[in-house]
Amino acid sequence: KRINDSFGHDNGNLYIKKMYEMLDRAFPQSPIFRIGGDEFVVIAEGSEKENCTRIVQELKDEMEKMSKDRSLEPWEMVSTAIGIAEFDRAADSGVDDVFRRADQAMYEDKSTMHAGRE
Repeated sequence: KRINDSFGHDNGNLYIKKMYEMLDRAFPQSPIFRIGGDEFVVIAEGSEKENCTRIVQELKDEMEKMSKDRSLEPWEMVSTAIGIAEFDRAADSGVDDVFRRADQAMYEDKSTMHAGRE
């Protein structure tokens, strides 16, 4: 929304495309879904599932580098909060339970990101 409001919808679309491209490079074997606005879901599979925490940290490191690269336009500096959740057959009745936990983890990550900016 900040990119759309400040720099126009075309640049907002470029921002979303850049985020997707980063996710696609990080998770080339796993399906990626845009579920609205700038929100994406990755269904990590195989070795990407096993290495999800490391892959996410690498994404966050890449975004941190972008935030310091003054040669990039604002819509090229992707930054996002990330939440990870895994389906638990014993605790989850369906995908909504997993999404709820991932969403909660994403909001916790977002709070951490904002606290680091203060």
